[in-house]
Amino acid sequence: DNPLQVGTRLTLRFCPPGAKEAFVLAGLVQWVNPLKVLAENLNPGMGVRFLELTAEDRERIVDAIHTIAYVRDAATN
Repeated sequence: DNPLQVGTRLTLRFCPPGAKEAFVLAGLVQWVNPLKVLAENLNPGMGVRFLELTAEDRERIVDAIHTIAYVRDAATN
């Protein structure tokens, strides 16, 4: 409901289901899709570009995305 401004640097800390350890990654807000009161805006939020991402972190993120996509797909079938 309250995205940061484009250009804001931030630290993301998150732990996807099944992950052995949490991610702690630097990022930069690239775009914002603000919440619009009384308008149909199905996906408000912001896009974040990772900064200084290591090859290991990138691989872990891709694995987490595949796991989440697999779980969602299995739940809809």
